[in-house]
Amino acid sequence: MTPGTPRLLRLLMVVLPRSFRDRFGHEMNAAFEARLSEARTQGAAAVAGLWVRTTVDLLHTAAAEWVELAASPRGWWSDLRVSARSLRRSPGFAGVAAVTIALGIGANTAVFSVVRAVLLQPLPGERVDELHRLWSNHRQVGQERYFVSPANLLALQRDAQTFDAAAWLSSEGTIVGDDGLPRRVTNLATTARLFDLLGIDAHLGRVFAPDDATGSVAAPVLISWDLWQTHFGADPGILDRTLDFPGGFSAEIVGVLPSDVDVVLPEAEVYGVFANLDQHPSASARWLNAMLRVRSGESIETVDRELAVFARSFAEANGALNAGWAYETASLRDEVLGEARGALRVLWAAAALVLLIACANVANLVLGRAEARERQVALRSALGAARGRILRLLAAESAILVGLGGLGGLVMAWL
Repeated sequence: MTPGTPRLLRLLMVVLPRSFRDRFGHEMNAAFEARLSEARTQGAAAVAGLWVRTTVDLLHTAAAEWVELAASPRGWWSDLRVSARSLRRSPGFAGVAAVTIALGIGANTAVFSVVRAVLLQPLPGERVDELHRLWSNHRQVGQERYFVSPANLLALQRDAQTFDAAAWLSSEGTIVGDDGLPRRVTNLATTARLFDLLGIDAHLGRVFAPDDATGSVAAPVLISWDLWQTHFGADPGILDRTLDFPGGFSAEIVGVLPSDVDVVLPEAEVYGVFANLDQHPSASARWLNAMLRVRSGESIETVDRELAVFARSFAEANGALNAGWAYETASLRDEVLGEARGALRVLWAAAALVLLIACANVANLVLGRAEARERQVALRSALGAARGRILRLLAAESAILVGLGGLGGLVMAWL
């Protein structure tokens, strides 16, 4: 640009990269002076229009030039190589910065993986918000969040208007392997509608049907995903096989459950079905874990009111067993998460704080290094390096540090 360049034009041209100004500044000034002289002969409106057009053109050209300069692969590759050599000459700085970034990223990645799996991912099944655990309680004798009796559960299943109910019982058992040796397994006996209530279908085969609980057919079993994988080698023909129990008893395998069932139910390997539950010798005792699903159009408040009516009717029918007993519900999501929700949130916040501290420490390291390199940057600028080129060189160095720290953080999170 020449000394006679209008001050406003000089200010506007600052937005252009220095290399571009050095190459084309003189020509741009000459062209503008010619247009300005012509516009002055046409009046103030023409001069104002020229300044507006010139400002817009300069901003458009500056944006395009800066984008091209920043996105130049050749320039970035050269800057990355220069930055890599510079970091090799400062191994202490590079190592401390990369490890600090790795610690922050690794801690957050590991904690977020747990938070995502536990808090953010939906529970398996359909319309989980409608599912609630069902507990009986007798606060006068200190019995809270207690089990439900089969007799009362069957009455709830038969007469309830606002909800559907199902139940299960965990136990230990033994199956006989292909080699004839016994294998200890965890059993879960369920009512026939439990998996339909949860909205969980079998990964292979089917879940229990109402006829399975009548006793008119041989009781079938379901097996877990893990048992199918480990004991049966993920055999796709598993539905044609039977499960052998000690004493010569066998049961047909009718389905393989998906791998995430143990999120909402206790972990088990073999699932059986209660047959003729009303004829069980302990049908009046409380030993079943129960769950209910609120029917469409109803609310948990209406369910609680109906349960209170049931509790009074059970007490009137059999006061010796049911007097003083009431029912309460709890959201399945709250039951599954329990106290883990608050603990994980605190852990997540702590991990985020670790990341902030790591970022602050790395920022201090980079600022200290920038101060030490002040003469080097000044020399580059004196030799003609544009401000954008210097910033890109520093950004390339930071990118290398972040890349190394990110890779280290992923390895730490995996470990």
